[in-house]
Amino acid sequence: MEHHATLGAPALRFLLFTALTVLSLSGCRTAPAAPRAAESPVNLSTALDKGRSELLAGHLGVAWTTVANQAGDSQEKTQFLESIQDSFEKERAQAASQGKTRRALDLAASLALIKTGTWTPQPSVSPEPPPSTPADWLKGTATVVVNRGLKITNGSSQPDIVIGSGFFISGDGYLLTNHHVIESEVEPGPSVSSRLSIRLPGSKGERLPAKVIGWDRNLDLALLKTEYKPDYVFTLATGADPIPGQRLQALGSPGGLEATLTEGIVSASQRPLLAVGEVMQIDVAVNPGNSGGPLVDSKGRVVGIVFAGIRDFQGVNFAIPASLVQKILPRLQVGGKAVLPWTGLGLQEDQRGLEVLYVAPRAPADWAGVHVGDRLVGVAGVAVSELANAQVRLLDFGIDAVIPLDLERNGKPLRLWTTLEARPEFPLKDAAMNDLTARVLPLAFGVVVEDLAAGVDRSFRVTKVWPGTAAEELSLAENDPLQVQDWVADTKNQALITRWKIKRRLGGYLESIVQLGVPFSSRLFL
Repeated sequence: MEHHATLGAPALRFLLFTALTVLSLSGCRTAPAAPRAAESPVNLSTALDKGRSELLAGHLGVAWTTVANQAGDSQEKTQFLESIQDSFEKERAQAASQGKTRRALDLAASLALIKTGTWTPQPSVSPEPPPSTPADWLKGTATVVVNRGLKITNGSSQPDIVIGSGFFISGDGYLLTNHHVIESEVEPGPSVSSRLSIRLPGSKGERLPAKVIGWDRNLDLALLKTEYKPDYVFTLATGADPIPGQRLQALGSPGGLEATLTEGIVSASQRPLLAVGEVMQIDVAVNPGNSGGPLVDSKGRVVGIVFAGIRDFQGVNFAIPASLVQKILPRLQVGGKAVLPWTGLGLQEDQRGLEVLYVAPRAPADWAGVHVGDRLVGVAGVAVSELANAQVRLLDFGIDAVIPLDLERNGKPLRLWTTLEARPEFPLKDAAMNDLTARVLPLAFGVVVEDLAAGVDRSFRVTKVWPGTAAEELSLAENDPLQVQDWVADTKNQALITRWKIKRRLGGYLESIVQLGVPFSSRLFL
């Protein structure tokens, strides 16, 4: 029986295989292929021609970025950009009249950023919950049961059941849980043998059928619906997230034991365990089956959603903060897989802030003209120095927005405007399968290389090693030779697997062969 997500140590960083084993792999890219880069206009005149073409096609964001990012000023450029602003306003009014709230908000945000350089979303405000007791809270929880049919183990069939927790957020039967609990219902598509239901406290085992409304793998969240009017509805907390030392309670169904309440404290914040944003570390006692249950404060407000723990470590568990849940919930309510925005940047943090390590070919940031080596210092008018802050700021927007990226290039400030696109499910997977090895190595394993054999994309010289990465763990150093012998996108295990032949200066230049793996769920993308 599966109940609860677990994280190995070091959590979600990389896998190091010291022995070469036979792996069951699929999706191998057999030969490198140079990516097709975005084709930017070479001067203002061609930018204006392209901008007019995009405007006629109704691509307002592309028209704006094409001309706004072109160096040089002229009356013709100013007039064209003013005409796009007028078009933005007309489109915003039309979207609002048609009830397209997200698009109208994105266009309004774009206009504010264009005119003033700043825009702040309306803060989420939840009503103060009525006085309640833990007994009331438990009435608002549910055990989530996913029956995936039968699985064959050692030649015999056994029930394949996933148990998780959930909690009601509306009086008409909507409840939140974790994506990994209901994954078989939606990934890669609904399973014909998977059956989703919920079990209420005190129901004596009786189950109610439920369905998945919306889901997001990046933040491990899912919105469910059942035909039931709960006795208690939870309120999502707004404002600042809990701080270390604050006491909290977790409610859920550990091991399927419904209506269980445990208590503890926030142990730490800002743990980078998800593809987007950061989570809280808690010492509240949670176990397999607690996934998807609410983490509440003394007033019963949901301040987080329990989602994972480290196997064999007591008191090391994690919860998604309510501030992130608030940002993703409207996207879940739309239905289907949640659409998150992205620019196509791969970034790494250091003491100076954020450096661009990768630009996805033909992604919005590529069209905008961002280069590898640029430093990102601001997103949509907000200064950023940490990746999680940049990701959270981006969640303020949908894919119809146009935002500025503030950069430093060769020590000089630069502002580039970019459109946004839907974030791919696994950006690292796309890069590993479609881009040059030399371009992906810095992001995947923290090693920057120089190609020693033009066009081969396999023999390299190390030029930089990023701290805290797989390359540093291997004690690689500048000028070490590195030969990539295998490069496999393992779509079964959702990981990039590679085998290297290396000669480390710090190891006396003795030849070694190592095999590395990194999950596709990399958090280094914006």
